[in-house]
Amino acid sequence: LAAAFLADGLVDRAVVHLGPLLLGSGPPVVDDLRIGTIAAAQRWQIDEIGRLGADAYLVARPVREG
Repeated sequence: LAAAFLADGLVDRAVVHLGPLLLGSGPPVVDDLRIGTIAAAQRWQIDEIGRLGADAYLVARPVREG
């Protein structure tokens, strides 16, 4: 579901939390967005970076063309 919202441009902000843990394989954060090249990749602007204890977070918004 997240991939569908991202692919349709319906996400206006992402809050990403990063913890210092390596878990190995597991489910992806989002499914395949069917982006075939770097040039076609979604561009995001980082608006905020912070810490929550030992973890980190960032807040980003998509860069809209036009």
